[in-house]
Amino acid sequence: MALVEDTSLDVLFVGHRDDLLKGFDRVMSEDKDLKRSFEPSAAGLSYDFENLIRHAETRIGMDDDPTESLKDRRSSLATCLRLVQSKEADILVTPGNSGAAVKHASYDVTHIDKHGKPGFRDAWSNRRKESFEYKPGLIARLPNFETGKTVHLCDTGAIRDPTFKSIADNAILMTVYLKIAEGLDNPRIALLNIGTEPKKGDLLHRQAYNRLKDYHSQGLINFVGNYEPIHALTRDVADGFASGTQSANVGIKFAEAVASAFKHVLLSSYYKLNSIVRVPIFGPGYARIKHLMESKTNYKNYGGAFLTGTIFDNVVIAHGSAGEQEIAGAIKYAARISGLGINEAIKYEMKRRHSFFS
Repeated sequence: MALVEDTSLDVLFVGHRDDLLKGFDRVMSEDKDLKRSFEPSAAGLSYDFENLIRHAETRIGMDDDPTESLKDRRSSLATCLRLVQSKEADILVTPGNSGAAVKHASYDVTHIDKHGKPGFRDAWSNRRKESFEYKPGLIARLPNFETGKTVHLCDTGAIRDPTFKSIADNAILMTVYLKIAEGLDNPRIALLNIGTEPKKGDLLHRQAYNRLKDYHSQGLINFVGNYEPIHALTRDVADGFASGTQSANVGIKFAEAVASAFKHVLLSSYYKLNSIVRVPIFGPGYARIKHLMESKTNYKNYGGAFLTGTIFDNVVIAHGSAGEQEIAGAIKYAARISGLGINEAIKYEMKRRHSFFS
């Protein structure tokens, strides 16, 4: 889908060659537009799928332990990172095990050990030596149903057990990202919380609130206070929301559940109404409702979350159950943000943060 919509994209497919070829044949038989993209044309704009494959012997499953997965140097994930870090590719898109993707992104997978074998070298060691260590954050994009704008949420999966410092640092990650990738001059950053009052939340969030105020006073971020998930989705109060992984994901999944339940109730009520008044079920009313809901939640606009604050600017993670629209959106999103130098800018801002809060 992404290749059909944007012929300028260059995509490499990483996995077991036999499985990829079988999948390719199946998709070609089902999608005529995509099939034409891979056929020779007068302009020479065609793809040779065989040459786009990079073979990997194994894959990392969704239930595999992220740390243990590092031992498998032949996996598709390790192969992807090796392609990116060796500059054969620019950025990785994966709908797989997000924990494993974060763990792999923390290492230099192009390293060759003293025995001449490929290995993994801790790419964070220099950061620790420079004494301004910080954690990565996964920035997800969500629709604001009232304004039509995109709001951003960090962290949604990089750090399982955050501290108040890492939650506050997520605000710096987002500030840099929003300036460079989204072109915002002075992005507004809020703390995702259970209320708007300064003393709301548990100890972790109260400490994060105080640190965010300190960052604001030093000009590191534009902090606008506490806000609830409902504000993120229906109010124009902030451009980015800092959070820990657990609360962010609970909020996202609950919103998904509410949206799904609302759609079910709305459409089932519409069916019942039609059965009473004998209006065609798939009439103009249904079409308007369906179009409105789809325009507000188009996965192509929000597919994929950027793993920022890593050593390499190179990972976009899609949802494990992502469909073709979300994967296509993630690919196009990755192409847009690739090579912007976001993490170098983050490193500079974190050095500034360390000068104030060593």
